[in-house]
Amino acid sequence: MAMTKCKECGKEVSQKAPTCPHCGVKDPGDNAKQTAMGCLVVIILFGCFFAYCSRPDSPEDIAKKAAAAEQCRKELKCWAEKNLPSAAAYCDDVIEKHAKYSHEWTNGTLEMIFSRYKWKNEETGEVTYIGDKIKFQNGFGAWQNMMYSCDFEPKSSTVISVQVSEGRLP
Repeated sequence: MAMTKCKECGKEVSQKAPTCPHCGVKDPGDNAKQTAMGCLVVIILFGCFFAYCSRPDSPEDIAKKAAAAEQCRKELKCWAEKNLPSAAAYCDDVIEKHAKYSHEWTNGTLEMIFSRYKWKNEETGEVTYIGDKIKFQNGFGAWQNMMYSCDFEPKSSTVISVQVSEGRLP
């Protein structure tokens, strides 16, 4: 059985004792000092973790990150996929504006609106994103599947142009 000192009289009592057999105080093993110390330890550990995570990068780390970013910029797959969420966020409104009546996205919850990409201008980093996850409604209420492409400049998050046509990607 674990023993502790009574918070009132300081004599040895069981940690599970409802009252101190010596002085009669309720919950003699419930020591506020121990609780406070536990909270203090948690706060200190959290502070150390935060300090470690928020430390500034060393010059070597900065150089490594810059080299990795430059390497990614040279490879279409890396560059296009890195900027795919931004392209989807900036291009979707422009694509939707091409609908004369109504539109309906057909992609799933976790599915991106673009399924393909290619270089528009490799030197400037511009990428053309291509997809077919939207339907436009015509004047009679019928829905038509549409293909679209969005020329996107990732460095400035700029939509250069958007083209929309009927059909599905092969």
